[in-house]
Amino acid sequence: MEYKIVIKRFNQQENFFYEESFIVQGKKDKTVADALNELNNREILLNEQGKEAELISWECSCNQKKCGACAMLINGRPKLACSSFLVKVADKENTIHLAPLKSFELVKDLKVNRSVIQEGIKRIISKEGLSDKYYVREDMHDLRYQASRCLTCGCCLEVCPIYQKDHSFLGAIKYIVYLKMNLEVPNELSENMEKQCLDEYYNKCIGCKRCNEICPISLRVKMQVLLK
Repeated sequence: MEYKIVIKRFNQQENFFYEESFIVQGKKDKTVADALNELNNREILLNEQGKEAELISWECSCNQKKCGACAMLINGRPKLACSSFLVKVADKENTIHLAPLKSFELVKDLKVNRSVIQEGIKRIISKEGLSDKYYVREDMHDLRYQASRCLTCGCCLEVCPIYQKDHSFLGAIKYIVYLKMNLEVPNELSENMEKQCLDEYYNKCIGCKRCNEICPISLRVKMQVLLK
């Protein structure tokens, strides 16, 4: 089956956005990531009009829905390219629109700078006095397992109305990182950090649950905090 991939690109020299379309052939098991890899692996990349085009800039690592690197807007919704099958995301005209996440700094084409997430994580784990002796309370096992599934792909932040105004707010990601770190040590430091994570979440979150709806691995983001 033939698909048209329409990609939102940016002309850095003349400072404007434009769309460029490409034609790919795909079976039922072909994903957006497969299509992008195929386009970039062509000897000469030609667009739909037959003109030579630059290689498409985007990120991909595991290709197994485990790293979150390939997060992008697919038909206007944040999704992972590696788990978005062409046959499922294409419209009635077999067209698929791709664009970079809007809530992060654009690097090029579909590639964005999501370092704000990593910097936020660093601020959590770099606090002085963290104990090296961690253990996991029995009542935290399920929460920690669910937290370990988080890809930190940024899809939840892309739709978060609070993050749009305040990039220091990482939503439930901050608490999820806390759970990943095994910081269930029953001491004052652990309790203070947990309280800080929860207070920030509850004081800013408006409870719209958009993060739940958009999560590519169906992680009930809000519930990870509420269950605590």
